[in-house]
Amino acid sequence: MEAQRSADAAQEIKTLISTSTQQVGAGVALVGQTGEALQRIVFQVASIDTLVSQIAARAPTPRPRPNTGVRRGGSSAALAVKEDWNEF
Repeated sequence: MEAQRSADAAQEIKTLISTSTQQVGAGVALVGQTGEALQRIVFQVASIDTLVSQIAARAPTPRPRPNTGVRRGGSSAALAVKEDWNEF
């Protein structure tokens, strides 16, 4: 009776170890895929950064807007923004 329990426990442990090994292998594969995806993202971000820099270098210098004042009924926040703009 004890020998059978030990044999069953050993088989269960073997099964658990096998399942864990498979899960670790699958996790390692996912980590590899994630690393590859992150490398692609970094490359794309660098490409976008280059494009934005090129666009910015070719864009004309923005001219300040004329001071038109705050329209009637404007909020105090709009007035503060307008005053800040005029300081530039």
